[in-house]
Amino acid sequence: MFVVDAIVDAFDPKIELVEAERDCVVERHGGLTLITVTVAGPAAFAAGVEAVRVLKAAGIAVIRTYADLVTRQDIADRAQVTRQAVGNWVRGERSGSQPFPAPTNLAAGGLWLWRDVNEWLAARGLRHDATEKPTLRTLARLDTWLFDHARDDTIFGKRSA
Repeated sequence: MFVVDAIVDAFDPKIELVEAERDCVVERHGGLTLITVTVAGPAAFAAGVEAVRVLKAAGIAVIRTYADLVTRQDIADRAQVTRQAVGNWVRGERSGSQPFPAPTNLAAGGLWLWRDVNEWLAARGLRHDATEKPTLRTLARLDTWLFDHARDDTIFGKRSA
């Protein structure tokens, strides 16, 4: 998932160009435009670089990655359990031998990286998302790579003037 320059029109031809190559979802939240691109790859970093290539080829400027952080309610909704069940897991009650992942951020009672929670759910045989998600480390690597290449098109076969 990436933060991109604003895409105001849901029927923007740039989105169609991305959709011709990959599955994607575009969301707008206030002044933030997010695009999720599904890319297979040998590792999450390589898949992320390929996603950026696809977006850039469509004329969409990528600003940074966007970590899929979830609240207790988000976890309950995605795992199809009650918020109380998630509260028990967070407090270490009924979580079994595998402790629940630590929150990534303490804002709003805790925010967790969906990838960490998703892996925890999968290990316990609970409802989870089968698509592999990037780690915080991979997101940081991609952000560093994006920053380093923000004005350098040589990696995409073009040289900046």
